[in-house]
Amino acid sequence: MKNNLFTSVVLFGIVVLVFNGCRTETPPSKHPKKVNEKDVFTRINDSTWSEKLVDERDVQIECIQRSFQHMLVIDRHGDKDTIDLPKEGINDKEPSLAWKSSSFICLTTWTSADFFSSLIIPVKRKQNPYFYFEHGVHSYNPKTQHIVYTADFVTEKKSNVQKFAIQDLRTHKEQFIDWVIPSHQPFHPYCDSLTLKNDCLLIWDKGKATSIPIELRK
Repeated sequence: MKNNLFTSVVLFGIVVLVFNGCRTETPPSKHPKKVNEKDVFTRINDSTWSEKLVDERDVQIECIQRSFQHMLVIDRHGDKDTIDLPKEGINDKEPSLAWKSSSFICLTTWTSADFFSSLIIPVKRKQNPYFYFEHGVHSYNPKTQHIVYTADFVTEKKSNVQKFAIQDLRTHKEQFIDWVIPSHQPFHPYCDSLTLKNDCLLIWDKGKATSIPIELRK
């Protein structure tokens, strides 16, 4: 009886050792940590919510949604600006952060299929608290502070030409560019992508880039 008990204990110990030896350590999850919605969204009442879009040391931007309309509160060290998007004539549908730098913040205020609208907000207070681009900002160069945006949609008179504009966000000098739309590009912005270099704009189509020198004028 004692021998059988001893044998059972030894066998159980061997099984445990073998199981532990074969078990591998579970690697950490590669999925990004989920943001706690309580840290982002705040319920004010049944029809009003607020959302933190930007929370940086020099600037905080809060979006307040009331009855599907949005208002932005920009706080720069206590110096606040309020932008009521519908009252300002800004396309308004679920504003979100597009990109940010040490000088400017870009929000997407509205999207529909391949169209969108952009709002650029200076980190430091300037004469204008924001700059609105109804047809969307496509690219930004933080070194030169240049952006490229759609200046105007295709019209019936020029159904094969898309007008882009490069703008210096510091001086607001602009350069307009007519892009002849390739027949295989049916959707805005009618190219694969746009890239701003320090001295030129690259418009990509089918893996090839058309280089346009930047010559900003008043």
